[in-house]
Amino acid sequence: MFSAGNYRSIYYTLPFSVFLFVWSCAPFHRNEKADYYRAHPNSLFFSALQHSLRLRTFDGSAQIAVESPQGNFNGLAQVYYQQPDSLLIQIRAGFGISVGNLLSVGDRIWIHNVREHILYQGRGADVSLNDLVGVKLRVGNLVEAALGLPKPPLTYGKSLLQSELQDGNIYFSLADGDMKWEYLADPEREVFLRYTIIQTILADTIQCVFRQFRRLQQNYLPQHIQISHLHQRERLSLFYTDTRVNKKLPRDRFRLKMAKDVEVINLTQEGYGD
Repeated sequence: MFSAGNYRSIYYTLPFSVFLFVWSCAPFHRNEKADYYRAHPNSLFFSALQHSLRLRTFDGSAQIAVESPQGNFNGLAQVYYQQPDSLLIQIRAGFGISVGNLLSVGDRIWIHNVREHILYQGRGADVSLNDLVGVKLRVGNLVEAALGLPKPPLTYGKSLLQSELQDGNIYFSLADGDMKWEYLADPEREVFLRYTIIQTILADTIQCVFRQFRRLQQNYLPQHIQISHLHQRERLSLFYTDTRVNKKLPRDRFRLKMAKDVEVINLTQEGYGD
């Protein structure tokens, strides 16, 4: 027969035994996923891409910091995104003073410098943001850099996806002519940790590092993003303090509001920025 002491013993040891059982099984499931992707690395590449495909809209508040030889800037940013390629970044300095707005749709970009009463507009791969925040970024990668959701380049399919294991993560690379794209993916969380664009002829490298991931609905999104223009010693950091995904945005969200007499400068005209 069981005594009261026996029951007390079972009462105290059973929960502990269950805890040990659950704890011992948890790593098994995580390692099982990681082992699968190590055996089939290309599957991880496509799994990590799913986060960007599931994201219809994004609305985030962030702290923004810029470090460059031209000087440093610290402020606040409001970031809006809507599928497939609309991005609006509103930048404010201390006390909520508006510095400027950046709107990107496809390969077109508009930069409204509120302080100087100037609208820069252009089309193409690279646009200098020196007059706004002091860095140069690639227009075609603004969305993935700002949200931490890299996509394969348009040339994907023509080039072979290379992969190798690096410290438990998986490194991917794609090359096309003088361009090279590199990705570092975490097989457990199925996310990209780092994304690099290399222009070998121009000796130009832009690297994005993603940290502190948070699960929002079915998406893992980084809260901390660092975008570095390595050869120019420029770095832009975003730290999201509030994020919302797949919420309906106003119809006019991706329109810039400004005075009619704003000065317009074409960024892509011949000779500009040389």
